[in-house]
Amino acid sequence: MTSIRRAAAEDIERCDLILNHAKDFLRSQGLSQWQWGYPSRQNIEQDAENGELYVAYDEQTGEVLGSAMITLGGEPNYDNPLRGACPNNDQATYACIHRVTCAPEHRGKGVATSLMAECEHQAREAGKRSCRVETHPHNAGMRHIAEKMGYVHCCDIASNHDRLHGRVAYEKLLDPADVADNPADTFGDDVEERAAAWWEKRRVEKDAG
Repeated sequence: MTSIRRAAAEDIERCDLILNHAKDFLRSQGLSQWQWGYPSRQNIEQDAENGELYVAYDEQTGEVLGSAMITLGGEPNYDNPLRGACPNNDQATYACIHRVTCAPEHRGKGVATSLMAECEHQAREAGKRSCRVETHPHNAGMRHIAEKMGYVHCCDIASNHDRLHGRVAYEKLLDPADVADNPADTFGDDVEERAAAWWEKRRVEKDAG
């Protein structure tokens, strides 16, 4: 049986191994996601130190099966989306789920959904109205998981760690009373072009400053 707990220092080695497998898998799919040095073992260590990293593990063997992190603060890239907008635009009331990973031998067994469900629980406990998750526009697996769990594609944002592609962002309103306000998924496939324009704007601003 799979359970979820907050990660400990002794989980870092295993989480790093699973992360590297995930990077290899994404590369085999032709995706630029996680191919630019981020995320790294240092990110895992920092997440664990901050108490933001959660692991799925086998109750019988203790083996770590996957991990995910949740941050309870707002993120700047959502302030100026490339397209669209999230239903809950209050930085103080949303949480972001990042770096969902699963060991190769346990894919398709509900590990990722269990991790995300725990992150949602932590968000509710912290008084957040919604959870967000973003991924590469061609990461069909992660997009399927998000949509299956009730997340709605609300906007497209730039990525600070990928110069080739932006990210499609999803939000799930945690209060049932808010669900009716979720927008339909009406966004196109040109997130890469908008991301390129965003990077060029940043470069020009940096040169000017």
